[in-house]
Amino acid sequence: MSETPRRGSVEHHYTAVAMPVISDEAWSNVPDIVKNAMVAAALEQAGATISAAATAGGFNRAEAHLSRVQLLLDSEGWLAMADETRRWMERVDEIGRESAERLAAEGPERGDHATMVTMFFESPPSDEDDRGAEDMEHRRSPDASQPRSNAA
Repeated sequence: MSETPRRGSVEHHYTAVAMPVISDEAWSNVPDIVKNAMVAAALEQAGATISAAATAGGFNRAEAHLSRVQLLLDSEGWLAMADETRRWMERVDEIGRESAERLAAEGPERGDHATMVTMFFESPPSDEDDRGAEDMEHRRSPDASQPRSNAA
């Protein structure tokens, strides 16, 4: 929170700490035109952040990660991936809260700024024909030197 004196009073400025969470049910009720606009805005922001980070060496740390995985999923696989993504993001939020608590005691200047962008979406049909994706290398840590197995 910050404060600004104004005409004998004080304005209080608050910053949202948590991102709003839109439930699957709520998202399913949003009109497609609104969904498309929201996704476009989020992608624009994410793209700008990613480009700036790449230019500034933000992917140079050994623990940095970048991968693109294409899958062919049946309905059971789709639901399993959605559930796993949700669980993983809950853990990411928990790690962020734990770090914030430690930094509150140590001082924020000891923290490293980080961004994580996670996407799980239905690919356009043309992507299914992208055979080159199968050969794409993945940046994994700490075992980045280990070859990726395509075995099921």
